[in-house]
Amino acid sequence: MQILLTRQFLNADDTPAVAADTKKPVDLRWALTQICLNDLDGNGQPLRGEPKIRRYELYRKIKKAGDVVELTAEDISHLKEGALAFSTLVAGQTREFLEITYVPPVVAAEAPPPEPTP
Repeated sequence: MQILLTRQFLNADDTPAVAADTKKPVDLRWALTQICLNDLDGNGQPLRGEPKIRRYELYRKIKKAGDVVELTAEDISHLKEGALAFSTLVAGQTREFLEITYVPPVVAAEAPPPEPTP
């Protein structure tokens, strides 16, 4: 499933969310990166073993991606669970954004030039 990483988060008052430290807009790439770098699962328990390695692999995939990343259903499930460590507003928006499949815009084909008239 293709996921658009540039979707912007909103505060409760519908203003664009910005990171406290950088003052840059918070987007899905930021949230997914934070999930991948967090050492806790969605229940606040420490990650151990394979789930920790899985998060690192997802981190690399997201970091290398352009504006769109290809994620499997398993990837999305793993990220949704990790989103539970966020506040309610961020967790909800993260999960919502992960459910929206990116569809690239359709570019109209250029019409062929008109036939010359005799």
